[in-house]
Amino acid sequence: MNSPGARAVPARSASPFPLFSRGLRGRRGNLKLADMSKAEILQELPKLKPDERQEVLERLWDLEDQDLVNGLGPSPEEKAILDRELAEYQRTSDAGAPWQDVKKRLRLRTREC
Repeated sequence: MNSPGARAVPARSASPFPLFSRGLRGRRGNLKLADMSKAEILQELPKLKPDERQEVLERLWDLEDQDLVNGLGPSPEEKAILDRELAEYQRTSDAGAPWQDVKKRLRLRTREC
């Protein structure tokens, strides 16, 4: 039973890439993501329509978020960059923007491409 004011959450597709589950058109015909190597996926990405590329990008962002929630942190190299940037921010604390604002700007920018 839903509580008053609760938002309905749309059901997720069985496939993490619903557009992909219908297959991608390539030189070999109708391809399925599960049958593709990373190299093949990268080769097919430029063939996607803008809305399909946006879906892939959003799914990748979701996976990154899940990794963080599940405790998978940055690599040592990424941590060094973050530490450097944090030190710079602490020197000039009026610079910068909250992560949610940056993420929103990045997503808007990718939609413009």
